Amino acid sequence: MPLANAPYRLRPAVELLSSKAITIEQAIGYLKKAVAVDEGPDLQLINTQSSVSYQQIPNILKSLENDWSGRKSDSRLSECFVLVHGRLEIHLHPFYLRDVGHGLKIAAGELLLRYSDELSCVPLGISKLKPTGQLGAIVNESPYVHFFADFQAVAFVPAEHQRLLGRATQVQTFKGLNLQVLGFMHFLIPTRDVPPVSYTFDANSSEWTTKTGQKVQDTEGPLCVTVTKANTSRDTVSLSGVLNWGPAAKAASDKDAVVKKKEGSW
Repeated sequence: MPLANAPYRLRPAVELLSSKAITIEQAIGYLKKAVAVDEGPDLQLINTQSSVSYQQIPNILKSLENDWSGRKSDSRLSECFVLVHGRLEIHLHPFYLRDVGHGLKIAAGELLLRYSDELSCVPLGISKLKPTGQLGAIVNESPYVHFFADFQAVAFVPAEHQRLLGRATQVQTFKGLNLQVLGFMHFLIPTRDVPPVSYTFDANSSEWTTKTGQKVQDTEGPLCVTVTKANTSRDTVSLSGVLNWGPAAKAASDKDAVVKKKEGSW
């Protein structure tokens, strides 16, 4: 039986109604709509986890627009986004009966930037969030109001063999090259899989650098990686894989191509 001062479930149950693959450009469009919706109620009043998740959405959109957009020639970069239609089981505190929309955002925020087994994806932004019907229910002496709400979300689907884009983080270690995908997901390229022709680890500065001594964080453009392992346990997403190309890797590849051409090997 639920307590009077706590919701029946701290995190709302979610049900997947439908899911379809979308392109990078479509993902950007849907995420813009989600950001527009999030500019409504004051997020400072909501719980910490939801607030932090909502505040990261503009950074995700910026990553998509700056790094991912326009790369239509590499179709594998488009295979990791979906548009999902789902349903939440809401347990609304009576305080939010005067502003149901704000209460819904708090509940939906628990899904953002976490891997959902029910949805088989990581929701990045939520829109079209509204009660399924016009009625709710109260259980025993608990003041919480229980009802269903439908939503639409643009989401990321982590999977092995995907080609993703990421940027180096400020903190690096000898264990491997640390990247961020979409500005919030950790991606590790183990040391054994970092091509020495591209980057080497400087033990003195604890930095990965190019042959010219430039820090990997200071190189222009994102790095393209292939996922070899996707860990989605405990709601979080941790990815690891190998480097396909990056500013330094591309320069080394171009130099090698010139040498081969001069030697008449192609």
